[in-house]
Amino acid sequence: MVSKQKSLWSETVRFDVVFVSQNKLNSIGFIKSDNDECVFTKRSKNSYEIILVYVDDIVYVGPNKQMGENFAKGLQKHFTLKSLGYINTYLGVQITKTQKGFKISQ
Repeated sequence: MVSKQKSLWSETVRFDVVFVSQNKLNSIGFIKSDNDECVFTKRSKNSYEIILVYVDDIVYVGPNKQMGENFAKGLQKHFTLKSLGYINTYLGVQITKTQKGFKISQ
């Protein structure tokens, strides 16, 4: 029973996130990756932003804190969010911020 409930929860959240991602993220300039349905990118003259979606987790990667906060405010109109701040691991992958960007390793 728990497994079935967990599966239904995952499907519901996934549907909601993908639905919001497809419509809302597209409306603010994010484009779904051709290679991965859980990755969305937005490129402008001076910045590059990435959104990673996995089940009920959304990770924002952007050039500065203010842009991340603005993105979160937009999502809060549709979801209750819990910000974890800067992350150093995600799905078993270690993430390290460097002067040039990010280093990803397992």
